[in-house]
Amino acid sequence: MFIMRAEVGIQEAATLVPTIRDGDVTNALDRLLRWLETNSELPQIPVGEVKDNTLTIDADNVNPTDLVAAQIVNNWYWAMEEHGERSNADLAGCVRVILDSVRTWTRGPKSRGYLAYAAEFLKKGGVEMKLVPSDGHGKPLPDSAAALPEPPPDLDRLSLEDLTARWLEQPMDAEVFDAFLHRALYYLVSGRGEELIAHLTPLVAQARNDEQRARMLWVLGRAHLKLERGLMAVDALRRAVNLEARFVEAWLALAEAYQTIGSQRAAAHAWEQARALDRKRVEIYPPLAATYRALGDVASEIATWERFVATAGRSIFARYELAQAYRRVKRDADAARELARVRKMEPAARGAPPADWAVWLCMQIEAGRINQADAMLERAQRREPQANWFIPLLRLATAEARGEAQVAQIALGEIESQNEPWDAARRAIEPIVRDVLPSTSRILKPLRADVPIEPAFELSPRKGKSVDQQTLDRLEEITQEGFAFIQRKDFAAAERAFRRVLASAEGDAAVYGLGIVCAMTNRAEEAFHLFNRAVEIYEEDADYWCNLGMAAEHTWRVNRALQAFERCLELGLKERDLKREVEEHIRVLRQGIADLQKEWGKPFSREEMIRHEDLFARGVEAMEHGENTRAIELFREAVTVNERHHQSWGNLGACLLQIGELEEGEQALRRALAIKPNYEFAQFNLKSLAEVGASGTLSKLPMLISNKPKLKQPGLRFRI
Repeated sequence: MFIMRAEVGIQEAATLVPTIRDGDVTNALDRLLRWLETNSELPQIPVGEVKDNTLTIDADNVNPTDLVAAQIVNNWYWAMEEHGERSNADLAGCVRVILDSVRTWTRGPKSRGYLAYAAEFLKKGGVEMKLVPSDGHGKPLPDSAAALPEPPPDLDRLSLEDLTARWLEQPMDAEVFDAFLHRALYYLVSGRGEELIAHLTPLVAQARNDEQRARMLWVLGRAHLKLERGLMAVDALRRAVNLEARFVEAWLALAEAYQTIGSQRAAAHAWEQARALDRKRVEIYPPLAATYRALGDVASEIATWERFVATAGRSIFARYELAQAYRRVKRDADAARELARVRKMEPAARGAPPADWAVWLCMQIEAGRINQADAMLERAQRREPQANWFIPLLRLATAEARGEAQVAQIALGEIESQNEPWDAARRAIEPIVRDVLPSTSRILKPLRADVPIEPAFELSPRKGKSVDQQTLDRLEEITQEGFAFIQRKDFAAAERAFRRVLASAEGDAAVYGLGIVCAMTNRAEEAFHLFNRAVEIYEEDADYWCNLGMAAEHTWRVNRALQAFERCLELGLKERDLKREVEEHIRVLRQGIADLQKEWGKPFSREEMIRHEDLFARGVEAMEHGENTRAIELFREAVTVNERHHQSWGNLGACLLQIGELEEGEQALRRALAIKPNYEFAQFNLKSLAEVGASGTLSKLPMLISNKPKLKQPGLRFRI
């Protein structure tokens, strides 16, 4: 409520003084934030004369920053009369939320991007600002709207085509260009990406300066990203950051684009660039840390969490994750130090995310203070119910931890009665509280009912471990829980269950389940090795072989995929439709392999092709993890097996460029183009090499991985 009242105040100020821009709003919010952080009372900001409860403002001479701040404070006073007093710390949290929104939508101090967005948002909620003529006592004149002339056309209401024409007529008018971009973003969020790309692409060349061109490329890249065209998104966004190196939003979008094409190392670099440019953007740290963890770079993951803690010291979640990272590298003393700090912390009075509350609750349970937690949870929900709507979820967790079934059912009923994204908060809380809740907890399950599958299990103790039958039975139950989590698409919980089992015992079902998790979370290389291991343990299940074939194909092991699908058919498939799909898959694979052999001009045995494909896939994996020297060795070996494989030459060239071997890298790329003249990956990397020659710096050299399967396959999916 207090955030909305503040935004109403901002719109009131912008309506009274139409020349107000996003920069004035930012200045006002920064000024208010400094005041709220150092004072216990709200500021008094005179902007006009008050007489008979009517405020009179000289719109031509009033300071825009003062007016915005004054209207926000006035709206807060009215909100407190209705909803009760709020501390300055709570109001400072409101200001930070609005500042984040301003940074998202503004395109510079003279922009009106945020103001237009907020006006549209409030309008949808039934709040609209307009000036109405009044009498001498401040009362509206009757039927005044009919007496007013039609207002001049507002830029924010024009179509994209009209704004384009206006911008082409006045290319250096910042207000027109901002309105043009804002309308383009509206097309993007409203699902009109194809239309936007067709309209915007020819206009990029008509931009009058690098700043305009960079922003148009940013919108274009985001449109490609939304349509899952990773390579085209990378191209547009790289051009954007090359034109404007301090463009934070473009770096953030570029990080996402690199992730879609599997270049985790390049994604981490883009996240780092964004973080260096705006260290206050704390939302950058969790995905950056997750990227480093996926790369196996624990040192960088820890450094990221440490920077997060330094930036947002009050974040309980950040300190907790830092402690967990320390534990993973056996830095037990550091982990204990951070956890000791976490145990003394409490979530912020307002605005604390669900993850902060979850960590706090875990600490209360661990310290035996769970009974005292109720009072704080109730106080937090009563004080700000709209911000803390997820508190019933935590009350459910406390009831389950205490074994109070009736209280848990009451909390569950309260959750189900809310019109809120319950699953979203659950996903933030569940990974943290999982270890302190019973396996039957409703926190660990979506509200919708799912029917788990019940595969047969065979577990045996891992070498060097002694496991009794009771423990094996419990591990089988955990394996079943893992498959139930998969059915509910809770892959993080499923992975934890399967890894817990495999730490003590080995069985084909747990290995297979972990393979499904990796497949469903786009870790195809891991999935391939796990499915391969599963069929080695137990080779009589057609589903195992079917998924092995899918994983092999996703990692460009075409011949291994064909082997797996053929074995799948030998074992027999009960589902007629699935059998037809597998048969069609085999037909396409065989035809594709024949076409490849014809293209290469040389017959290869299946063993030779399997060896080459494995070298190529392992090279791509090393390349994605930034292990360029290892990748170069693998691609060199791959081209000795098959010197006509243009993708191996292309990736070899890209890796050589990354380690500074520009001449040899260029030769490899040109070798790839000699085999396939229209090979876009090599063309893109050669173009980047030309940019390096012009700029003299390797920082402008992107690395693209040539790893897209070339065979068009029928719609077969991984089996769950």
